[in-house]
Amino acid sequence: MCLFLYAISLLNATITILFRDYQLIIGSAMRLLFFISGAVIDVTANPDSLMTKMLKLNPFVYIIEGFRDSFFSRQWFFAEPWWTAYFWGITLLVLGVGSLLHLRFKDRFMDYL
Repeated sequence: MCLFLYAISLLNATITILFRDYQLIIGSAMRLLFFISGAVIDVTANPDSLMTKMLKLNPFVYIIEGFRDSFFSRQWFFAEPWWTAYFWGITLLVLGVGSLLHLRFKDRFMDYL
């Protein structure tokens, strides 16, 4: 979870410096992600639904369901290796893109500020 949040923060910090209006998009996107991430509703209530399968593509769902599984003793968070691999794949992809953008534009950050 910490590495995923670091990757998201690195990507968003770099894009925010490049595009000033991106902060407005971040606020709206985080509000939307809160409601579709499973923090408010249980997205795994109907596992055969197409909507459930689409919502589970959100990496925040993996984190929230992992906490629920651990605290409520349903199963271990790594009991489903496909979702674990998917989460780490998304995390490493976001970290790679964020790092690449940061390294590419770090010499010109002062020009944008």
